[in-house]
Formats: sequence, structure tokens, C-alpha cells
Amino acid sequence: MTVSLAANALVTEQEAREFLWTDNAEASHDASELDNMRRLINMVSDAIEKWTGRYFINHGDIVEYHDGGHEEIYLRHYPVVGTPAVEENGSALDASNWDLYPDMGLLARKSGVWYTGRHKVKVSYTAGYGADTTAIPDDVRLACLIWLKATYQATAENFATVMAAGVVVRPEGMPAQVKQLLDSYRVVAIR
Repeated sequence: MTVSLAANALVTEQEAREFLWTDNAEASHDASELDNMRRLINMVSDAIEKWTGRYFINHGDIVEYHDGGHEEIYLRHYPVVGTPAVEENGSALDASNWDLYPDMGLLARKSGVWYTGRHKVKVSYTAGYGADTTAIPDDVRLACLIWLKATYQATAENFATVMAAGVVVRPEGMPAQVKQLLDSYRVVAIR
């Protein structure tokens, strides 16, 4: 069985090998070890996305509905890549009607408020830091590697159970140093 890195993997296989093993050449490890490492990279990357509430690798096709009646809308994922498609009460809006602050995920109506009512503003967009791991902030990649190593170095019995049962790496098992590195990336819902 060969496991591939997921599209949202926060570190490369080479980075993980160098962080986990002193003898990090691919040939020094059997297929099972490499598959377990890739599986853990995928699990930790998923756990980080879930805990922070953010996408780090560009993720397209995000569609959100927001309530109107306010001058500002905060998108759930940021930074925003490109220009979002915005509809208000079913009608497409030209970008001249709003300002985008991509690093905050903020859409500000240029005049007045967004159309009043529940779920009257539809926003379709892409969010993330880039198309691959090179664009991910260093502290996020370090957090992934530290959590990866902590999980990988769990006792043989625990590790075998985690891998065999298909249990997902869970946020309550997050090392304190990882939490500290990721705290500033955690999305806090405003409205």
C-alpha cells in the first residue's frame, strides 16, 4: 500500500524525514515506515486546519452565505486569493461596490450596508497562503513538524493502535508548543 500526501499537507515528505529521522534518506526506511509518516502528515495537517478553522494551502470553491444589514462581512477563511464573486439578494455585484481586505477576510460595503436579511449575501472565493507548502508561514510548518514528531514518537503500542484503528489525530492531543505556535492563526467568529 502506498499512501500519498494529501493536497492540504502542510509539510513536504523531505521536511518530515529530516525532522523525524537522523538517517533521513528515503532508502533507509521501508515502505511501511514511509506510508505511516505520510499518513501522519495528512492527519496532523487536517487537525491543524480543523483547530485553526483555516485553509493554508489554496482552497477554492468556498461558498458562504452571510446576513446583511452591516457595513462589513468577515469571511471564515483568509487570506483571500483573488477577487471573490459576490451576490446580494440574488444579484451579482461588481467589485466596485465593495473593498476587500484579503489578509483579514473582510468585505466592506463602499456605501450603505449589505442587503438586510438572513443569508442575503453570497460570497464565492479561494483562500490560502499559496498553492504549495513553500507559501505556508514557517511557524505553521514548524507546528506541523513538532506535532508530527510527538505523534510519531508515541509508544509502539499507542502508535500501532492509532494507525491500525484509523483514529484521527485530535486537537486535545496537541502539544503545548504547537498550540502556542498556532494560536494567532485560529479564527474567532465575530458574527
